[in-house]
Amino acid sequence: MTDSFIELNGMSADCFQLISQGGCFFIGASVTAQKNGWTDKLVELISEKLKSSFAVGKKAMGGVGLTFGVTNWPNIDLPVGGVVFIEFSSGDLNLGLTPLDRLETLLESLIIDILSQKNFPIIVHNWRSDFRNEKGDIVRNIYNAVASKFHVPIIRNDIFVESEIAQDANIDKTWFRDICHTTSEGAFAYAKHIFDAMCVISSQKNTGVINVKKADKILGEVEPLFHLDKYFNFDNYVSNTYTYPNTGQ
Repeated sequence: MTDSFIELNGMSADCFQLISQGGCFFIGASVTAQKNGWTDKLVELISEKLKSSFAVGKKAMGGVGLTFGVTNWPNIDLPVGGVVFIEFSSGDLNLGLTPLDRLETLLESLIIDILSQKNFPIIVHNWRSDFRNEKGDIVRNIYNAVASKFHVPIIRNDIFVESEIAQDANIDKTWFRDICHTTSEGAFAYAKHIFDAMCVISSQKNTGVINVKKADKILGEVEPLFHLDKYFNFDNYVSNTYTYPNTGQ
């Protein structure tokens, strides 16, 4: 684990203790929801370390900034006092209807919701073959700015994968079955990388109190999601079960 693969942003906490008490929750898109994907493998690794069961939740919203995600976010039952992983989805770039200038506000509201439940958020930047490096940075940089503002750690799976490809050009074929969904081998590599990053985050001096105070300070400055109807016409959207075309999930 090198510094280039993780950005602490001045924040740390004992991730494993928090998970043992409040569980872990995953927010993202189809990569997050993928059966036997990195989230399932990560849960297995954490279970092996803790030697005990804990609450696990997933919510695939298709991307934080997607209109689909915006309308479904209020329906998420967050844990209390756990760890919440937020998967970067380039769906915010190529599929979303949310203007990029609104994405930052949405992310801030999401982080505040997570912090208000005394959870510890971690952003995970995933890799996509069609949005590599600077092509995906138009959205990643928005996530990074919000993470810096709230002192939220970022785990850079995108940089990790690129470093592996530099050593083995076939990694994108052995680790991925399409542009972003992992094979079993890739899922384990993702999970092991995130697990190692969690160990780094947990080994630092615990400064988590800064996070909560930061959220309390600006709760009144960032508009909550339930007021976003002034930006979007929600009357045209109905929350139904959605099947991802790539995975059938």
